[in-house]
Amino acid sequence: MHLFSDYLHPLTIWLQSHPYFALFFTFLISFAESLAIIGSIIPGSVRMTAVGFLAGSGVMRVDLTLIVATLGAIAGDSLSYTIGYRFHYLIPKIWPFRNNPEWLVYGKDYFARHGGKSVLIGRFFGPLRSIIPVIAGMMRMNQTQFLIANVISGIAWALVYVLPGTFIGAASVELSPETA
Repeated sequence: MHLFSDYLHPLTIWLQSHPYFALFFTFLISFAESLAIIGSIIPGSVRMTAVGFLAGSGVMRVDLTLIVATLGAIAGDSLSYTIGYRFHYLIPKIWPFRNNPEWLVYGKDYFARHGGKSVLIGRFFGPLRSIIPVIAGMMRMNQTQFLIANVISGIAWALVYVLPGTFIGAASVELSPETA
């Protein structure tokens, strides 16, 4: 049963010695999870909870972890929006949308029904999460409105996915090995 902790212990020691690498990877995870194609295939929510666990157990600062996770999410959605805005005519022709045109149809329908709210709400719904910013760009959503919704939802997303892991990580520090 110690195999898992034996494997993670050297990693946590290294991350404590190099916290900026942990923050860099936090940014990359939240950024990649927000990109249209990557985020549809590899959701980062579980990884962000694990990042929260590291922060809660003292490997990284919680405040910096939340800031970096938020910035990564905002940057990823902003890039996806820009891609949709600039290359709206190419998006349906590229993989995975070429093979799954229903994703764009569903996303456009969702966006048409909910408008700017879809950027706020869509961040929390599976495959829609990373497609909505592209569709917002394709449908020429006002950039300022998109940015406002993106920032608000990016902050909320970081809190929702990082804080539970933070609380679990903090609790794990409080428990003795005999109790855990």
